Amino acid sequence: GRLYHPEGQVNPYGFDFRMFLMQKGITVGISGLRDRDVAIPIRTEHLDPWLRGKIWVANQLDILFGANSALPKALLIGYRTGLEEEVTQSFRDAGIAHILAISGLHVSLLMGILHEVLRFCGVKPKARFYIIFLVLLLYCRFLNFTASVLRAAIMTLILLYGRTLRKRRDTLTSLAAAFIVIVAMRPLDIMHVGFQLSFLAVLGIVITGDQLNTIFRNNRFYQNRILRWLALSYGATLSASVYTLVPVVNVFHQFSLVSLLVGPLAIAFVGILMPAYLLVIASALLWTPFAQLAAIPVNWMTGFFL
Repeated sequence: GRLYHPEGQVNPYGFDFRMFLMQKGITVGISGLRDRDVAIPIRTEHLDPWLRGKIWVANQLDILFGANSALPKALLIGYRTGLEEEVTQSFRDAGIAHILAISGLHVSLLMGILHEVLRFCGVKPKARFYIIFLVLLLYCRFLNFTASVLRAAIMTLILLYGRTLRKRRDTLTSLAAAFIVIVAMRPLDIMHVGFQLSFLAVLGIVITGDQLNTIFRNNRFYQNRILRWLALSYGATLSASVYTLVPVVNVFHQFSLVSLLVGPLAIAFVGILMPAYLLVIASALLWTPFAQLAAIPVNWMTGFFL
């Protein structure tokens, strides 16, 4: 065969195959291989135990949620192939497609639930930190250490560790630490749009979002819980949208103004759905008929959200 270096992006706005391969550690290819028959033994299941675990969870979600299982699979284990193209396009048009990609939102929700459960059970702060650390490590491995998940995991651990030691936490420093760790491990991730969007969105929320929060505090309406939540949510959405505007337009060639309106509402709904999904899955481990019964209202909410 002929050894060659894969080509980079050829067409305007085209797919950069060379960068895609390099991010996976592949730098050369072989073409023109002839007179070689490769016989691969047929296996009944995958060799990778993590992939087998993903498939098992996906099958359980199919059983519990039926036709609507594509959304919980996307939110919990990163399987987005089951979503219909029309649904995915609707999320893109609304500017909330990022909800379907596991990121800091999903990690913070999952770890927040775990933290409250451990605190309710009377687990000490230091023990809570080590348990969450182990769960985060396993979850990152489960999702192949994607940049957005790894960033959220590192920031969560720094936050919890500082809380355990009763020291002051600085979100911007935590974000910088996550950036340094990921780039040191996988330098080419900095060219990936998911990496860029993940860090820029949090940077916008930390810098501009905090400034807006300070401005809102001086207003009387801030004392109202609902109005305070609305101000914080829409301030964070606006800040993240401004900081991610350039890469979003450069890669996707569109920007949805609707996202500024529906973004916080969609995130709030996901904050309700994810604990509900976890509750149904946990009940399935105890008694499947009860889990199927509990899945009925959750399934209705999923259909409503879609």
